[in-house]
Amino acid sequence: MANIINTALLKTGNVLVTLGEKIMASGASLNPIQVPLLQMQSFLNTKLPGVLQGMLDSNYYLVDIATWKTMISFDWVHLKKYLTDKFDCDNYSFAFATHISELYDISVSTCYGQALDKNTHNLIGWHYWNTIITQESDGTKHLWFFEPQNSNLVEVVGQQDIVMGNWVYKPVPGISKIIVF
Repeated sequence: MANIINTALLKTGNVLVTLGEKIMASGASLNPIQVPLLQMQSFLNTKLPGVLQGMLDSNYYLVDIATWKTMISFDWVHLKKYLTDKFDCDNYSFAFATHISELYDISVSTCYGQALDKNTHNLIGWHYWNTIITQESDGTKHLWFFEPQNSNLVEVVGQQDIVMGNWVYKPVPGISKIIVF
């Protein structure tokens, strides 16, 4: 009897998730801009020189920051409980990237690098977060670091430290990797 109930619950959950995804995608009404691989690589090289790139597609699809802020406001990845070695920083980052790609058909990436104490710059540990590339209506592109565990978002400008909360997020040239979906 328990197996029948569990199967019914799994089927019901599957229907609800599938329907929810369709509703969210239709509510977004996105008009992404297609950007070719070489243009994305060039942009990332200027923003994060020396950081290894994993570019998986021939074209990427970008929207503006206002659209991103709306999508982030409806995201639920940050609500998931942190579980060491089960659902930690890499899982948050990949879950966010997957959900965005799945729901909205736009590009998002993960980034692996160092988390430093913002006051001492001592290494706290290696960490995963997301990077978001936007293209505004005037054609300018911007790079943002996004922490999927708490929905903090900061623009990468020049070589300044990217501080979110008590951490400095630092991709390390030649070691860190950004993977763009």
